[in-house]
Amino acid sequence: DDPLVKKMFQANKLTDNKNYREAAKLYKGVIQAMARNKYRYQQWLAPTVTAFGVLSYRAKDFRSAVYAFNICLQMAEFAKAERQQALLQQNLGESYFQLKDFQKAEQHLSKAHDLKEKIAIEQPLMTESIIWLGKTYQMKGEKEKAEQYLKRGLAIAKKTNDKDNIRLAEQALKSK
Repeated sequence: DDPLVKKMFQANKLTDNKNYREAAKLYKGVIQAMARNKYRYQQWLAPTVTAFGVLSYRAKDFRSAVYAFNICLQMAEFAKAERQQALLQQNLGESYFQLKDFQKAEQHLSKAHDLKEKIAIEQPLMTESIIWLGKTYQMKGEKEKAEQYLKRGLAIAKKTNDKDNIRLAEQALKSK
């Protein structure tokens, strides 16, 4: 019967209907309310901020996504949660890519890739980093490096029959 939990369920329904902008607004209000009573909601705060970041990204509000993912990254680093750090670095890299800040995109995507290699993360999460790094190098004008990463990512995606990453890599390779 908690009012904030009810709002999160409302936001989830909006998300199911692909109304990401309204869902993100609800989550932002929930986060602000949780912050006023953080001891009661401490276990909910990190997943709620993460959800806000994902919804902001889907709503194409990349600045809010970066803000949320940075908060979550700090918590993951404090907790030494390497898998979570890798995923958040990936999210930050993709968000900075969308903001056309390719230096920061490369920085975060490289960290994501390195962490994923270190902890031997499962496919398709590893492939995704490789392809996004390729796309970033492409935008930075580093064509040879971009092609190398994109072809490597495509080969892995084909080997694992990962249709989403196959499409992502093929689209990037066509736009060289």
